[in-house]
Amino acid sequence: MVFKQLYAEQQVSIDVDNWLSAQVRARDRVKAATEALRLAKTLEEGERTRFNMGASSVLFVNLRERNVVDTAYKLYQAQYDYTLSRGGMLWAKGALAKPWPESELAKYGDPLTAAGMSGFKRPGRD
Repeated sequence: MVFKQLYAEQQVSIDVDNWLSAQVRARDRVKAATEALRLAKTLEEGERTRFNMGASSVLFVNLRERNVVDTAYKLYQAQYDYTLSRGGMLWAKGALAKPWPESELAKYGDPLTAAGMSGFKRPGRD
C-alpha cells in the first residue's frame, strides 16, 4: 500500500513537471510567434509600399501576404498549445476535480444567459 501511494505521488510530480515544462515552452513560442507576426506584417507593408511606388511586383506582395498568414497560423497554434498546457497543468495538480461554484452553474439554467439562446426564443431551438 505504501509503495502504491509513493508511486502515485511520483507520477503526479512527474506529470506536474511535464506540464510545467510544456507551459514554459509554449509561452516562449507564443512570444516568438507574436514577434514574428509583427515583423512579417511590417515586411508586408514595406513590400506593398514598394509595389505602390512601382519597385516590386504583385508576386512579391502575394508572397509577403502568404507569409503573414502562415505566421499568424503558427501564432494561433502556439496559443492553443499554451492553453492546452495550462489545462494539463490544472489536471495534473487536481484543480479540475474541485466542484464548480453554484454562481457559475446557475448561469446555465437562466434563459437570459444560457449558451446559445441570447434571451430570445428561436424556431427549432430550445
